[in-house]
Amino acid sequence: MDPGVVPVSLDVALAAGERRHVALREPAGRSLTVLVHDEFGVPVPFAHVTLSIGDLIGAHRSVAVIEGRTQDMIVHAGLDGRRRVPHAPDGVVHAVATYGTRRGRAEGSGATLTVTLGQE
Repeated sequence: MDPGVVPVSLDVALAAGERRHVALREPAGRSLTVLVHDEFGVPVPFAHVTLSIGDLIGAHRSVAVIEGRTQDMIVHAGLDGRRRVPHAPDGVVHAVATYGTRRGRAEGSGATLTVTLGQE
């Protein structure tokens, strides 16, 4: 199955001969930009970034939800240390970025999330 497709099930009770219209709508979400840089503010190209959304309920294109639990989304920063994530779900996003032995964490609900890598 395509990882961008999330299975959805719905039970609808119908009386004999009754008809109902069911519409499934996906929230539009927001555009999220993740910036990864080192402790001196220099962008880190191609850093590995794992994004997760806390208690997301429902389905969304940029993350998968299986049995009510969010599956992490893994992306890589570009040459400029930046990655744009279209259609990110609303709510607090948690990011963990790594590059070699360096690691950083950040969380936020705004349009930009900045992760600073340090030595671990």
